[in-house]
Amino acid sequence: MGSPWQHWGNDEESNDLDVDGGGFEDQFANIDPSVQRIKTAAVDDTLLDPGGILRPKEFRKVWPDDVLLVASDSNGQRIVKVLRNGTVHSLAGKKGFIGSQDGKGTSARFKFPLEIAEYRKGLLVCDSENHKIRRISPDGEVTTVVGHENYGNSQIQQLMDGPLSSAQFSLPSGITELKGDPQSSLKRYLIADAGSHSIRLLELATSTEPSAIAVSRISTVAGSLFASGHEDGAASTAKFCWPSSLAADTGNTSNGVLSYNVFVADTGNHCIRHFQYSPSMKSDGASSVRNSSFQPVRTIPWYSQPREQTSIDFRSPTSVSFNENTWYVANRGGATIHSIAVSTSGSASMFQCRTLYNAASPKSRISFVSRPRLEFPSPTAIHASGPFIYIGDSTYESLKKMTCDGFVVSDLTRHLRQKDADELVDFNCC
Repeated sequence: MGSPWQHWGNDEESNDLDVDGGGFEDQFANIDPSVQRIKTAAVDDTLLDPGGILRPKEFRKVWPDDVLLVASDSNGQRIVKVLRNGTVHSLAGKKGFIGSQDGKGTSARFKFPLEIAEYRKGLLVCDSENHKIRRISPDGEVTTVVGHENYGNSQIQQLMDGPLSSAQFSLPSGITELKGDPQSSLKRYLIADAGSHSIRLLELATSTEPSAIAVSRISTVAGSLFASGHEDGAASTAKFCWPSSLAADTGNTSNGVLSYNVFVADTGNHCIRHFQYSPSMKSDGASSVRNSSFQPVRTIPWYSQPREQTSIDFRSPTSVSFNENTWYVANRGGATIHSIAVSTSGSASMFQCRTLYNAASPKSRISFVSRPRLEFPSPTAIHASGPFIYIGDSTYESLKKMTCDGFVVSDLTRHLRQKDADELVDFNCC
């Protein structure tokens, strides 16, 4: 079973991947500063394929202030720290080596890790092709929370949901935390389980006591396991096709019920889906998740058939992020970045979408003078934090930082090569 995007690499543990180390060349430093917007700090490593980005709050407290982000380097098979000067340092996993074993630092192995979330003072990572959720401590210790590399393709539903010891995933790709529930002793996460075409709920005890750990479990929230399609409606009948990312807001309480707006990048259906979910009515068992606490899945209104009539043409959207009442979407196939704002009128939700960046727009290209052609041919990951949006681009093996109005501030990590420098010198944006 393949993932919704094409990865490359060797299934055997190997260092044969085409990694390109190298940093800035001294002769590139004389490029006209009025044209160049790439940071000129030395880069000691490269990102092969940014699959997930996070600016963690608690996790960063144990590090020096120069740590800006953590990111999954999917094709590099590792999790990295990105410093403010643009340098990239491995936190866990070894660059170019595929595997599934737990361990510390470079002794741990991943197989195409994707999105990241915070858990207490550590991280949770969707280790997609190992079909696992992994935890990483601040010092790089990797442990498996749930899942097994040998069971990801099982189509026996009873093996999928349940306690952490037996529950399984199939290509878990996206993860978002359901925050702000003072009544719960559990940490709750929604997971886009791409291979099973479903949305799953991971509940983790915050205590390490055996009695607390016993209540940790996996449930299926929406979609039918291993049944792909494009159907809106109730949780039990809705269908997805390779959902690769999702993001929830911070929650709203109405009449004593806490609920969350959730947006899903439904990659295989080339659209964005929305639902409202409340965990407050949930009791034990997977079936009880699919109750009146779950508002129906729906495709957001600007997508309709035929696609030529729509104002927003999503093509393989791969990442969604939430920040300050707005969702942000990386539309990989369309080389565009979008924002989504939600407002309510009575019981109805209304959506407003803006295109923040379009690679086909000359105006957008001028703002990306660090690369005068298609700056985001493959925006694979997005994370919004404060006034900035951080975007991963697998084609240029880089992370970019832009303001929420779509103006690129800097290219955080991509090192210049001679052909890039030549294009910068030749490009006349005026």
